Amino acid sequence: MKFVLVLLLISNIVASQSIETRELKSFLLNQQREILIYTPKGYKKEEGKKVNVIYVFDSQSREMFDYVHSTISFLKPYGVEYLVVGIVSPYLPDRKWYRNTEMLPAPDHPTTSKKWKGNLGKADSLLMFFENELIPYVENEFHTYADRTAIGHSNSATFVLHSFLEKPNLFQNIIALSPNLVYDEGQISRRVVRMECGSLISNKFLFVSNANEADDNGWKDWKNERDKFYSLLEDHPCSDKLGFSYIELTNQDHMKSFPEAALTGLRNLVNHQFYDVKKLQLLLKHREIYDHEVITADVINSYAYENYYIDNNFEAIELLDWGIGLFPNDDNLFDSKGEILEYLNRKSEALNSYKQAKFILIKNKNNFDNEEYEKRLTIYNNRIGKIE
Repeated sequence: MKFVLVLLLISNIVASQSIETRELKSFLLNQQREILIYTPKGYKKEEGKKVNVIYVFDSQSREMFDYVHSTISFLKPYGVEYLVVGIVSPYLPDRKWYRNTEMLPAPDHPTTSKKWKGNLGKADSLLMFFENELIPYVENEFHTYADRTAIGHSNSATFVLHSFLEKPNLFQNIIALSPNLVYDEGQISRRVVRMECGSLISNKFLFVSNANEADDNGWKDWKNERDKFYSLLEDHPCSDKLGFSYIELTNQDHMKSFPEAALTGLRNLVNHQFYDVKKLQLLLKHREIYDHEVITADVINSYAYENYYIDNNFEAIELLDWGIGLFPNDDNLFDSKGEILEYLNRKSEALNSYKQAKFILIKNKNNFDNEEYEKRLTIYNNRIGKIE
């Protein structure tokens, strides 16, 4: 679908990182939509490197957008980058279109509309804007992976849960911070009960937080609905696909809980994507299918070292064993495995792994130029000699 782009300004450029404010003409919404885009340091589209993408709702509260892109920069593995897109909700009183108008789904109960004074019910319109205009635009402007992440707080957290239930694979990863689960007499929970497992791609990530809304904010009915929602997800037939977790920040109120909740959600996301071997394997297979990114020995090796660097040594070995199964003639995978085994003082196993690396190298000598071959042979001989 065609729409108009107006580049308003580049508000900040530091060490090749940039934050831009852009304005999109949405034909579906008949609105000018403001978005913020954080581009990671050194990103160049022409180099073809793909980036992960996080969509941050409520970015009219700029501190939320800034917190997410700043925090993920500290948590990500080396070589992994995140593009962060901020969604600014408009204030259009002449059209009776506000933040809550587009964040809250159409109600089931007539009393809900009366309670919210009619400022609700356009969540599906916002979803259509995402699916047909914004996401295609972002993916045309940048090389992004298909496993997108959405993060929202309060009513925008209700929206990201609505998106999960309405279009479960639009966002692979959901971070819903203090969602309004009492909306429309518990609509979200009712829909979770009806959720069908067949529509879900495996390896989803669903993180939810809550604060002490019942006491600190006086929203007494929030706790019961929240507890019900958590139980429904934990006991759901689809639970093996959901990757569901939550945190209860009962020492904080609704707004002040955002930083700690967002930090925990983003940290759990990175761990889910890159530091859980089974889930990382699923992620790489998912990207092979949907992003046409071929799994290589070098990719597996790099993620194994990322785990090794944070002392996830057994996960690193498991990854390398998986890689060796896929690429049994890759000498470097055996060498890496030997290095980690040696670090764990499993010297006999390390020696066997180094010898296997040397054997494969010699067998495949014609695949290397002489300098690279001699360099590797020297390394392997030194490693073997050190142990023997």
